[in-house]
Amino acid sequence: MRSFRVDWYEQHPWLDYSTTNDAAYCLYCYLSRDAMTMEGEVTVYAQPGAGYKNWKKATSKDGFRKHVDQNCSKHHSAALEYDNRKTTVQDVALAIEDQSVSERIQNRSRIKFILDVCLLLAKQEIVFRGNNEKDNSENKGNFLEFVQFMVQYVPILHEQWPRQVKTPNTLRQVCNVNWFTV
Repeated sequence: MRSFRVDWYEQHPWLDYSTTNDAAYCLYCYLSRDAMTMEGEVTVYAQPGAGYKNWKKATSKDGFRKHVDQNCSKHHSAALEYDNRKTTVQDVALAIEDQSVSERIQNRSRIKFILDVCLLLAKQEIVFRGNNEKDNSENKGNFLEFVQFMVQYVPILHEQWPRQVKTPNTLRQVCNVNWFTV
């Protein structure tokens, strides 16, 4: 045998091949936090000359099988660590996806609320803005007053609604605080 064979991956799922070095390594041991040195030919990637380069020896009893058998505890603990990391990464990805789905649902309900307020004011032909929308104003305009009134009673709105709207461009400010991330 003069070269690495792809079918070795099926027999040895831990195997990794470097085309640059033309050598085979144990992926589990390489990724292990301990960065351990293995006896025999397979050692950590970082060491020069590491890995299996003699393909005839790699497939003999002193090769891949010896790595798994002789370094049983080190190799198997590295394999367990690899599996744990893989499932942890998948769990984190699922949690992020679940969170983003729930955030999208909340954002859609907020947007629906804002649009419903706009639709109500437009149908009733009620002016949106007041003359003075500053914090100390008694009447900040129909849109702001209605929204601030509803925020008191609807928990999902209360979480994100800006406490003090300081500019007349309320809709733009709401967009900037990710209300409209759908």
